[in-house]
Amino acid sequence: MKTRSLLRRSVVLGAIALIAPPSGCAMSPAAPAGTLANCELKGPPERATRFNWGGMEVVAFPPDAGTDYTGCVWVWMTDPSGLRYWEAVYEFERGEIVRSRSTAQRSKGTFEVTECLYASGKLLRRKAEPADSVGICDAKGARAILPRAYSAKAIAGRVVDAETGKSLEGVVIVANWQVEGGFLEVGVPIAQMNILEAVTDRNGRYFFPAWGPKEIPIVGVLDQSAPTLQLFKPGYRAVATRYANSAFKLERFKGSRSEYAEQLTSLSSHLERVGGVGREAGDYCGWQSFPRMLRALDKLEAEFRAAGVRRGTVVSFLKANDARIRERGCRSVFDVLEEADR
Repeated sequence: MKTRSLLRRSVVLGAIALIAPPSGCAMSPAAPAGTLANCELKGPPERATRFNWGGMEVVAFPPDAGTDYTGCVWVWMTDPSGLRYWEAVYEFERGEIVRSRSTAQRSKGTFEVTECLYASGKLLRRKAEPADSVGICDAKGARAILPRAYSAKAIAGRVVDAETGKSLEGVVIVANWQVEGGFLEVGVPIAQMNILEAVTDRNGRYFFPAWGPKEIPIVGVLDQSAPTLQLFKPGYRAVATRYANSAFKLERFKGSRSEYAEQLTSLSSHLERVGGVGREAGDYCGWQSFPRMLRALDKLEAEFRAAGVRRGTVVSFLKANDARIRERGCRSVFDVLEEADR
């Protein structure tokens, strides 16, 4: 390939000498130099972390850098076709980003380089070539490449009727801890650290156990407001909230069946994102983590259909794609719904 041959001649763009992925899609690391003179690396590191993310082959080194790391971290990404290539080197001091330099393939045979200088976690200067390069300088995203572990504390609370103040039994609550893109897809959901489901008891109380430690993916950052909670009980308005307190009030829905189906659209959309429904990357079977929420929506859909309301929920999509879902290694949607009643 012409692009690769250009790279193998070590075309030097500013401070980075690029070496393209050799045939067979295996990646060879670049050799950073210049302003990042202490970040030199020769040859493929044997202990590098290798994984596939969204169809891209990723290599990251070193694999054991911690939150207070001082030194350099390298990341290389390419797709199997070799038409997309991205690499970056980051320099840290006691866990704080100092400078970075990234190189991305703009088009066949052309590249853009972005250099960033930081102080106290804030951007001081951005230099790019060519000038219209879209490379991002983001301190938060840079810190995302340091492997970190996260642990969640237990969550407990109570749900009541907004009008009467009485405890609500049977409220289904889904909690999710979302990881967002750090340095390539800033702010875009890319994975879920965890998805838990709970149902309130006769006193309206719910509980989520503590969990962790669990490593955050190298390409992402944990949403600082995590977890997100979705609360639903048939006959009441669905509620989405960031966990801020232990007491929640649900309002009865006052309107037609059609209007109720419309109000539940946002709940379905959130569950689709959290559950990996229709995604090519991440946990495609994440929806299996909230079977009782799906069953509650499934029963409500049956009532909607009986009343002539055609708008469905996330359950309709899952059922329609059951064969494809099973091909992905997930369980049958129908089996999961049946077991939720037991």
